[in-house]
Amino acid sequence: MRSDHNNSVSPMTSEVQIPTAMENKWSNTSTETNAKQLVPDEVMEILNLYVDLILRGIIALFGIGSNITNMIIFHRLGLKDSMSVGLFGLSFTDFLVTFLGLAGTGCFAWDAMFPDFSFDPIVFQFVAFGWYRDTCYLVSGWITTLLSVERCVCVVSPFRVKQIFTRARCAIAILVLYIIHFAVHMPVFLSQWLAWDPVEVKTDNETSIIKHKMAVHFWDNRGDIQVYIDIANGAVLPIPSQAIVLISVIWMIYGLHASSKIRKRAIDDDSNKKKKSNLSSKESRLVKVVLFLAIILTVCNIPRFLAVYAKQIFKEVSIGRLYVNVYSLLWNISAFVGITNSSINIFVYLIVNSSYRQEFKKLFHLSKKSTE
Repeated sequence: MRSDHNNSVSPMTSEVQIPTAMENKWSNTSTETNAKQLVPDEVMEILNLYVDLILRGIIALFGIGSNITNMIIFHRLGLKDSMSVGLFGLSFTDFLVTFLGLAGTGCFAWDAMFPDFSFDPIVFQFVAFGWYRDTCYLVSGWITTLLSVERCVCVVSPFRVKQIFTRARCAIAILVLYIIHFAVHMPVFLSQWLAWDPVEVKTDNETSIIKHKMAVHFWDNRGDIQVYIDIANGAVLPIPSQAIVLISVIWMIYGLHASSKIRKRAIDDDSNKKKKSNLSSKESRLVKVVLFLAIILTVCNIPRFLAVYAKQIFKEVSIGRLYVNVYSLLWNISAFVGITNSSINIFVYLIVNSSYRQEFKKLFHLSKKSTE
């Protein structure tokens, strides 16, 4: 068993590699800037302060409010079908992502404001917030995948979609997604815990005293667990989800294009006016909602895949290697866009979904009152 909170990181918590003020104070050592770093330490410090701490904290706070708003509005509109249940489940999961993201940012802010505090909050964010945020983010991606598949079936077979995708089945599917993802991450949760470690500290008069420092303890086989979870987080869980989303996006775009042609033909040909279009106006709007959500998810996953495969292709892009700052930067960008992805769905709903927009105006009393 070993105690060290700097040699195992989550794909969305590599910020833990940054030396904290408490670490520098108690270790009486200073970190030297590596001249060979592609990303200088000074640049990383600026990004960590203004992007990771301030900007990401603001976005996470906005995400908490926006996802609470989403859940309230979807509940008001009624969880009548699989689509509404799925969007509510997506909002709830994104709320968890943004809440845990804000909690993690709060740990870094606490460490910056109170460097002499005996409890190091960064190790707590590593154990309690980082891994759970990463797990919930992967669940959010799979819920988007589920919605994409449901809309594809709606495009291809609109008369059977309600029979295949029921409200109960959607709720069960979301629950199963949570169970699978937390089961996959269970070895990580079980193989780490917090404990107080004695540390010898020299005072100003060179007298040695013993203080206790909060640290993360790991099982001896944590290295093997880390390899396993890297594969799970980098390939097994996100890649199938992303592949299905891309196929669904192409399918939906093709379906919308074909449906548009049918409607245009129906207008031009009087004999076709009585024929029903493949998609109703409501279904078409929902397809567009999921289409935008899928595109946003795809764009936000790019930094994640770059970080995963950069480590595999370039061995020096890793923790404890020559280009550790590049590795940390890629994962920090991944964490930033992940929280952003979980915060901005409200704009998609407001732009595309008229029912959501009307309920949003009612909720915040934005509807124009009649002057008559």
